[in-house]
Amino acid sequence: MAFLDDLGKKISDVSESAVQKGKNMTDLSRYNSMISAEENNIKNIILQIGQTYYDKHADEADNEFAALFSQIKSANERISEYNEAVKRLKGIIKCPNCGKEVPNTSQFCVGCGTKLN
Repeated sequence: MAFLDDLGKKISDVSESAVQKGKNMTDLSRYNSMISAEENNIKNIILQIGQTYYDKHADEADNEFAALFSQIKSANERISEYNEAVKRLKGIIKCPNCGKEVPNTSQFCVGCGTKLN
């Protein structure tokens, strides 16, 4: 009988250990997820700080940031060029009067009614 009691206790101990390991894995996953969420939160805050600083000081950059601000300006210019190319490919023009985007086949602007060429 002692053998069966020992076997039952060992099975019980193994089961409890497996349950505890499962709980630990769940907790580990939850904590890793919370850590990742907080790290993303920090990155977003840092991006907001940088965007706010850039918005306030883009025209008066000191030497430390002048090169970076110049890179941002160049990238924004390229983005504008790319956006214009996309509009051309899509057949979209801007109304010269109100700036609304309309198909290049339109005779009149749907925003303000200006006659288009």
